[in-house]
Amino acid sequence: MTIMLKPPTPRLCDDFRTSLQWSHDRSFTGFVYDAADPARKFLVELWVDGHPVKSARASDHVGSLAAADIGDGCFGFTLSLDEASLDHATVVEARIANLGVVIGEPIALRERVLPDETMTGRGAIRWLGGLRFSGWVAEASQPFVDILVDGEQVTQVKPSGWCHIGNAEDAIAARALAFHLPERFADGVARRLTAVNSRGEHLEGSPAPFVAFTGGFGCAIAADGATEIDGLRAAMLDQLVPMSVPFTHYQRWRDHQPKQLVNRSSLRAAVILAGSGPIDDTLESLERMIPKSRD
Repeated sequence: MTIMLKPPTPRLCDDFRTSLQWSHDRSFTGFVYDAADPARKFLVELWVDGHPVKSARASDHVGSLAAADIGDGCFGFTLSLDEASLDHATVVEARIANLGVVIGEPIALRERVLPDETMTGRGAIRWLGGLRFSGWVAEASQPFVDILVDGEQVTQVKPSGWCHIGNAEDAIAARALAFHLPERFADGVARRLTAVNSRGEHLEGSPAPFVAFTGGFGCAIAADGATEIDGLRAAMLDQLVPMSVPFTHYQRWRDHQPKQLVNRSSLRAAVILAGSGPIDDTLESLERMIPKSRD
C-alpha cells in the first residue's frame, strides 16, 4: 500500500513579517521574522508547483531591518534553482519549514516577465583577487551597499563612478562599486563576502567566497619552506588572483618591501599636471619618488 503525504496547508500568522521576490533569472530572495519574538530564526523551504525543492536558514543580514532595529537584522535568505527546475515550473512559493506559514506571495512565473538585474537595481559583486572587489548597482537611489564578511558587517560602500552593463548593442550605464577589505582578512582563511543593498537585497554573486594572503600566496608558502615546484605553482596562482593594496596604503606597503639598490639612469621624463587646484601635495609625492643619490 502506497501512502501519499499531503503537503502542509499554507497558513498566515499576524506576528510574522515576510517578503519574497524573484530577484534574478534563477534566484529568489526574501526575509521572515516573528515580530512578537525577533530572536527566533526560521528554516525556509522553496516550493515549485506544490513540491519542496530547496531549503535555507533565514539568517542573512537585511540592511533595512537592521536600520529599523528589528532584532539583529539577520532574517534574509537567498535560494537559487537550477534551470531544469524552472523549465516547466508555473508557481514558486516559500514557506516556513514545519509550520507551513506562507512567506510573501506565491510567484506565478508564466504571468511575469523574467526579471532583469539591470532594471531591478540589485546589481552585482565580484572578487578581483586578494582583498579587491568590484560591482555595480543600476539605480542612483541606492545610497550604499552593506559589506559583510562571514556575517560580520565590515563597511558600507557608496557607488562611485560609472560603468556599462550588458552587450554593446544594449549596454546601459550603472553606478560602479570598487573597494578593498581591511588587511586583517589577508590571513589565508577561506571566507565569504556578502553584499546587501539598502533595500536588504543581495547583489548578484553574493555571497562570494574569497581567500587572501599578505604579500601574496607565494610569500605565504615560502615561509613554510616550499619546494621549487610549489613556488612555481604559487607564482601562477598570484598571477590569477593577485594581491593588491589601495593607493591610500601605498606608502606603508612600500616601507615593507625589501630595499633594492637603485641603478642610476640617464633617461629623463616629464610629468604634466592637468586641472585646477593646489598642486603642492602632488609635487611633494613626486619628489618622494625620485631616488636620492648615495654618498
